[in-house]
Amino acid sequence: MIYSIFIFILVILVLVIVHELGHFLAAKISKMRVEEFAFGFPPKLFSKKMGETTYAFNLLPIGGYVKITGESFDEEEREKLKTDKRAFQNRPKLLQIFVLVAGVTMNMILAAIIFTFLNTKTHLMPVGQEYDKYIQNPKTYIIDVAPNSPASLAGIENGSEVISVKSGNDSASIDNVESVIDLVKKHYDEYILISYKDKSGNIKEASVLPTYNEDKTKKTIGIALQRGEYVKLEGMDIIKFGIQDTYNYTKLTVAGLKDTLVKLVKGENVSDSVAGPVGIAKMVGKASESGVDNILFLTAILSISLAVLNILPIPALDGGRIMFVLIEMVTRRNISHKIQYFANAFGFIFLMSLMLITVYLDIFR
Repeated sequence: MIYSIFIFILVILVLVIVHELGHFLAAKISKMRVEEFAFGFPPKLFSKKMGETTYAFNLLPIGGYVKITGESFDEEEREKLKTDKRAFQNRPKLLQIFVLVAGVTMNMILAAIIFTFLNTKTHLMPVGQEYDKYIQNPKTYIIDVAPNSPASLAGIENGSEVISVKSGNDSASIDNVESVIDLVKKHYDEYILISYKDKSGNIKEASVLPTYNEDKTKKTIGIALQRGEYVKLEGMDIIKFGIQDTYNYTKLTVAGLKDTLVKLVKGENVSDSVAGPVGIAKMVGKASESGVDNILFLTAILSISLAVLNILPIPALDGGRIMFVLIEMVTRRNISHKIQYFANAFGFIFLMSLMLITVYLDIFR
């Protein structure tokens, strides 16, 4: 438990520092004055001033911030800084956008770096056109085992190679994942016999009876399959597929977010689609049990999720602030600082409320 909490804090620390480092470096490049670089939210645990910037470590590890001169919405302060060439408010609009989008960009770069590193190792490549030159002898593997599912209770391990799937005299074609799915659907009230080779090379068998999933919509045995081969990438393909993985998982994240928003609009239950700090801590803890590579993979996914959420046009997020700057560029008129202040305050309250709700749902689950 203590180890899982430590890993969770470490992952959040990396994600926040990378994100805020983007804002920090972009502000420095744009010749803006950075007053503070902080991890977490107050109360402050310790801080150190180096040059013109104070570096702080705060108690609540749920985010971080970079304080740039001239970002405040206080009218008096902005009036005082009217002639300060290094204040955020007085720098060109394009530079303001550059600083605001830099955090999201750094999170995407971090994800690409992690995926590229993971691609230096031997791993499962799914059958597909872009991987064809690497795949010579594809097999069917179990890439996920649902917790408390029939497969999990039978001891079937993630990463095992499927040898055969049968029910009575009926058997599935192992070189076709859909064939396995069809067999389970056809024999959902009967035992399914799965023969497989675990990661140690041992041949095993498990007899499982399909049960209803969490949504009570269909019976499953609780495994996800993928056709592919364990191979090692070479040369520039390591970087190419690292970038492609980042793109693919970004698309999946956006699609998942869109699906959640549609369900919210329709008034459907989305409690199983969202996770707060507690839920993320559990995921990190589970990943830590499976090794460093899984922690890195989850860190990359979380980094993409942080980037996608932050670019949303919601006040208090980077995307909301970018939206204000774009409006000012188009209209050639400055938006009232009072309007921006209340919009950001509302956005912050909304986000904190959402976080508290997700924490409650995490604990309830």
